[in-house]
Amino acid sequence: MEAGASAPGGSEKLREATQSFEALFIAQLLSEVREAGSSQGEGIVDGGTAESVYGAELDWELAQKIAIRGPFGLAKALQTQLTNAAKLKPES
Repeated sequence: MEAGASAPGGSEKLREATQSFEALFIAQLLSEVREAGSSQGEGIVDGGTAESVYGAELDWELAQKIAIRGPFGLAKALQTQLTNAAKLKPES
């Protein structure tokens, strides 16, 4: 049996992994936007200390929700590419 998507539960594990990767990517984007706005005195929200303490948590939660809904499509594209790559047999 081949590893990856062909294994029992492999496609579900692949979906979860690609969705987690997408969430990580989105969280990084949100973090960069927050930092860019803060450095210009135009933060996303003016939360003072609370924003600095909980900003990363907020970014992560938002990123997970966005990744689950799938508007970016990064997870789906990765899943398709990795599934297709797993089906290819190495040349001898």
